[in-house]
Amino acid sequence: MEIFGQVNQEPDHYKKRISNQKPENPAIQVHGYKPDCFSFFKSGSSQELNTSGNFIVRKPSPDMPLTNGGFQKMSSCDYLGLVGHPEMIKATGEAFKIYGKESGGVQRMNDINLLRYKLEKLIQEFKDTGSALVFNSGYQANITAITLLFHNKYRIIIDECVHHSFTEGLKIIGVTPEKFRHNDMNSLKELLEIPYAKSKTIIIVEAIYTYEGDFCPLDEIINLKEKHDAILLVDEAHSLGVLEKMGTGINEHFGISLDKVDIFTGSISNAIPAMGGFIAARKEVIQYLKKVAVPNRNSLANLPSNTINAMKGFELIQSECWRLQVLWENIRLLNLGRKRAGFDTGNSCSQVIPVRLPDIETARVLEKKLSDQGLIAHSVMNPSPFAWHAWLGLQCTTSLKPYIIQHFISTLVKLSDKSGELPCNSADIAFACE
Repeated sequence: MEIFGQVNQEPDHYKKRISNQKPENPAIQVHGYKPDCFSFFKSGSSQELNTSGNFIVRKPSPDMPLTNGGFQKMSSCDYLGLVGHPEMIKATGEAFKIYGKESGGVQRMNDINLLRYKLEKLIQEFKDTGSALVFNSGYQANITAITLLFHNKYRIIIDECVHHSFTEGLKIIGVTPEKFRHNDMNSLKELLEIPYAKSKTIIIVEAIYTYEGDFCPLDEIINLKEKHDAILLVDEAHSLGVLEKMGTGINEHFGISLDKVDIFTGSISNAIPAMGGFIAARKEVIQYLKKVAVPNRNSLANLPSNTINAMKGFELIQSECWRLQVLWENIRLLNLGRKRAGFDTGNSCSQVIPVRLPDIETARVLEKKLSDQGLIAHSVMNPSPFAWHAWLGLQCTTSLKPYIIQHFISTLVKLSDKSGELPCNSADIAFACE
C-alpha cells in the first residue's frame, strides 16, 4: 500500500524473515539478531536476570513488600502512581461482572467489541487525530506502523537512538534507514538536503527517548519536515500522560498543533497502567490498518478489564492533574541530588533518568548492592550501538516520597565511595529536600 502516495495495495513483505546473522557476542540479543540460546545459558547470563532474588507479592508500588522484605522501587513506568488506584480497582471489578474475564478470541472476532471502540475513540479525542487503533503492546504498534505503512520505495530517516522496535520493523521490510545524530538538527538537515529518488521521505523520532530520557526538538523537526515535504512519525510511549497540564503529549509541551504530526504511536502500559499500544493518525490510515494489520487482527483481543483500566487511566490523568505537578517536583528533586553528587545522566530532562556506567557488569553489581540496601533500580544494556552502553535505569514517579529520593541518592553515593564504580562528589550530597 502507498497510504501517503497514489496506489493502495496489500504489502508483500510479510514472509520476509529477520536475518540470522549473529553478533560478536552470541549471548546477547541486539537489534533482532538471533543468539545461540545454548551459549546464553552456558554463559550464566540467564541466572543474572533477577539479581536481587526478590519477587513482588502484591501490587507494585514505590514501597513494596517483596519475598525478602520491604523495598523501595526506583525503576517503574507507573509514572503517575495509578497502579492500584481505588477507582481502577473498582472499574476492573465492574468489568468482570459485566463482561467476564476472557476476551472471547482474537481481534478479528471482536470487531464489534464496544469497549475497544470506546477506548479507540478516547485515544482519538485525547490525541485529536482522525482515528486510532489499539494493539496488545506499544512494541506491536511500532512494528505494525513500519511494516504496513512504509516500504522499500520510501526513504526512511531515523534518530540514531530510536527504540529498537522501529529498527526491527525496518529489517522486516528490507529497508536500511539513514540515521541522523541524536537530536542533532544540523545532521537531520544535511540528510534531508541530499537529493534522493525515492517517492517519499519518512522521519521517525521519539517524543521522550526510552533510554536517554531527553525530548526530541519537535518544533525544529516539524520545520524541517514541512520544508522537505516529509512524513513524521512520533513515538509517545514515555511522553503520553506526563507532560504539561493535561498530559496529552509532546505537542502540548511545545504548543504545536497535532495536525503537524502525521502518525503517533504510543503505549498504554506506562503512565496509563494497563496493557497495550496504539497508532493514532488520520482516518483513512487507520481504516487501512484495520483491514490489513494481520498481526493485530490475529492476536488475542485485549481483556475487558484491561480495556476498562486504560479508559479509566485516561480519565484520571485529566481529573487528577495534581499528579503531574507532583511528578515534576520529584523529577526536579532527583535531578538536584544526582547533579550535586556528580552522576552522569547525559541530557535527561524527564522522568527517565539513566545513570551512566562503564559496562553492563558494573551496572549489575551496583543493582545487586542497592538491592541489598532495600532499593530496586534496574541495570540496563542499551541495544543501540550509537548510545551509551550501560546504565542504572531510574524512572521517577508521582508515588515517590522526598525522603525516599534523598535516601536513594545518599545510598548510591556511599556505595560509589566504597567501590569507585561511579564518579561522584560525596561532599556535596548532604542536601536537604528543598
